[in-house]
Amino acid sequence: MTTTKLDISGMSCDGCVRSLNIALNKFGVKVNEIKIGFVDIKYDENTITKDSVINVIEEAGFKVENEKWVFLKS
Repeated sequence: MTTTKLDISGMSCDGCVRSLNIALNKFGVKVNEIKIGFVDIKYDENTITKDSVINVIEEAGFKVENEKWVFLKS
């Protein structure tokens, strides 16, 4: 499993938080914490790649500003 904390730009309201949460969940990404401008996620790198996670975020209309990738064994 991979855990990452990302700074996200383009989020300005609770609707943005909901739409990003829905988009990430749709692709099997577990959202540990999400708030305006920030998301902490966990996902299986055998199912979805780092680049695909970033793409999901960008397709939802937001931009990843800062990546802190942490790799955990489960």
